[in-house]
Amino acid sequence: MKNLLLAAGLLASALSLPATATTLVPLADDGAWSTFDVDALTSLSGGLEWIDLDGVDLAFSLTLSQDSVLRVVDLGFRGDRFELTVSDGITTQVLGQTSAVANPDIASEDIVIDPDLAWADTNYSKGSFLLGAGSWTVTGVLIQSADFGGAPLNATLGAVSLTAVPVPATGLLMLGASGILGLFTRRRA
Repeated sequence: MKNLLLAAGLLASALSLPATATTLVPLADDGAWSTFDVDALTSLSGGLEWIDLDGVDLAFSLTLSQDSVLRVVDLGFRGDRFELTVSDGITTQVLGQTSAVANPDIASEDIVIDPDLAWADTNYSKGSFLLGAGSWTVTGVLIQSADFGGAPLNATLGAVSLTAVPVPATGLLMLGASGILGLFTRRRA
């Protein structure tokens, strides 16, 4: 009986621990690309979520003072797609999926590891998502894998970037016009 209670206690302790840690990477809104990996064999969870080079779950943290565009692109072999999830710390929801693409067998494919080249190539899955001001955590998971010999490879690379949305030109013109009108009003007084 004592051994049974000990085994039950160890099982309860193991179930209460998180499956894996998460590497949280801050993402600046400067348009620079940050990469991630997916590999079911090296992922500590054995899943298809975004991971770092050590196999640890990977999430990108965003602190935005204005609307920004998050871009995601597949790298390596073409044919992969991702689903993104966003959280504000209270609620988590699906942000969207990258574009549908053909899923060729990679045995004869070239690879692209430059995010700008992959973004410009219509054969690579990509997506743009508008996020409002606030603090966000973005994660992703592979939902379609390139094939190798007719079976999903379940390993790929990808990249994300964040770019602040500029204030509309009309808004700048109005600000400039109000400043000029303010100068004229002050001179007359």
